[in-house]
Amino acid sequence: DRRNLSDSELFNMFQKLEELKNQSKFDKKSLEEFTDSKLAAKLQKSERQVQKMRELSKKAEPEMLEKVSAGAMSINQAYKEVKKN
Repeated sequence: DRRNLSDSELFNMFQKLEELKNQSKFDKKSLEEFTDSKLAAKLQKSERQVQKMRELSKKAEPEMLEKVSAGAMSINQAYKEVKKN
């Protein structure tokens, strides 16, 4: 059950889906499967959670992303830190 995934597992899955999205963009394929709502459905999370992860992956320092991926920091903690700065 994906709802029981840890934040690190969830964030790592999100990053894999973003890689697939970027590859599809590079290959000039449709990005229809990579909307926030469809990613949220795949991850069984809210669209807002997907938006937070996307913002983190764009704005957070690599060290913070590593902490989230390793489970040392939650997605929400990292998001709050990014918003402060």
